[in-house]
Amino acid sequence: MQNKIFLAQQSELTSKNILDVQEPLQSNLEQQSMQSFKIASFDLKNYLCCSSHTLYLSNPNKLDIADNLPVSNGNTFIGQTAGRDLNLVKVILLSDASHILPIKIKDFYCNAGGAGRPLEIKCVAPKNLESSNLEVNDLALSSGLGGVFPNNIVIGKISSIIDNNLNETEILIRLNGDPLQQNYFGISLGL
Repeated sequence: MQNKIFLAQQSELTSKNILDVQEPLQSNLEQQSMQSFKIASFDLKNYLCCSSHTLYLSNPNKLDIADNLPVSNGNTFIGQTAGRDLNLVKVILLSDASHILPIKIKDFYCNAGGAGRPLEIKCVAPKNLESSNLEVNDLALSSGLGGVFPNNIVIGKISSIIDNNLNETEILIRLNGDPLQQNYFGISLGL
């Protein structure tokens, strides 16, 4: 009897976790459907030490998941699909050094590259009026310009602004979406 109660509780928690992943962004993505996937594997060692940040989601129904679809953890995006193999979907995280995400901060637009460090992306911009009015804790939003991520989704906020001697400004952004905080992720499947 205790096993049945335990299994029922776990099933209820799993269902709640799936809804938690789908509902927050679903309201922002009115015309897109969201499918939930459970994490299959995550190379934590590489994520914490190196610049390659990927995870794999379980796809037991072998759905035909296209490349370059946004992947969310419920409130924001954590990455995009980058391939599939058998019953797995590969996801490249925003923090991966090879990933680029078009963002906007106030009136400033840039292609933010993954910093190769957990939960961090960065923009390198020439010193100019647009980047000079930025401040720590300003919100970074998806710009919608890359064709993958929709417009105006909060991605993170500025954690630091560094002026270097090359007449450039490096803007570090702390991401809101932490892949270590979820077991389920949503993939926006489009119309």
